[in-house]
Amino acid sequence: MIMFYYRFAIDVILGILVFAFLTLSVLYGLFSEQLDYIQKFIFYFALPSSNMGATRSLITLTITVERCLAAYTPIFFHNFRDHFPTVLILVVALLFGFFESVVLYQICDFQLVVPKNCVALGCLINTCFLSFWSTHKTTIFALTCLFSLLLCVKLFVLNKFGAAKNGGELSRVNRLALIDAANVCIFDFLPSFLANQFSQTQLFSFEKIGPYGAAMKLFGCAIEALLVYRTLVRKSGFQTAESSKAYRNTKKKVTIVGVGGAVAN
Repeated sequence: MIMFYYRFAIDVILGILVFAFLTLSVLYGLFSEQLDYIQKFIFYFALPSSNMGATRSLITLTITVERCLAAYTPIFFHNFRDHFPTVLILVVALLFGFFESVVLYQICDFQLVVPKNCVALGCLINTCFLSFWSTHKTTIFALTCLFSLLLCVKLFVLNKFGAAKNGGELSRVNRLALIDAANVCIFDFLPSFLANQFSQTQLFSFEKIGPYGAAMKLFGCAIEALLVYRTLVRKSGFQTAESSKAYRNTKKKVTIVGVGGAVAN
């Protein structure tokens, strides 16, 4: 569960950055003549948002792979999981996100030149970085979808043939992993794919419709937060009901024993 808490913290940071980025974009769209100077500020919020998005996607992939290994090879997973500290995974994910900026400035030799009416990262970056960004996004999302599918198959088999515990209910961790992976595939991969394949067309042009990728990502985070909350509340309610039932049964047994002892005396 600790990986989910890390990802929730990253979601908060990402949400703040994306909200600021979208707010500036809307202000520029409404008052482009008066606020033309804020285009550069848009970039300085858009790039960190992309960095945190890359960090988040790698953590999501790690969670999905971890759940998949736990489902298919539980003994191997429990024997070797402690060799990979969770903090180390977080550090690697953060470094991976920061590496985007290194590629942009050091490898792709980026110089900030803001085109008119551009309010999205896609029309600010050069083709070199766009190629790198598209490649690593596609790779991570493809792996996330693959391992999510494998996890779904395994959990379906376990529940179908009665091997799962708790009355066929999926565990809380597996539910959260599937929600997270579905959110990434729908609200992160799909906009990235559209931007990569059709950003030059009028329908998906950043100059025409703005930062739709960031907007969908923020919308996806909101939906995921609602689903995660419902999952945690449902699990908590189930455990509370079970605890109450166990307490009543125990109390009933104690009462019966007490009465039986009194009768015997």
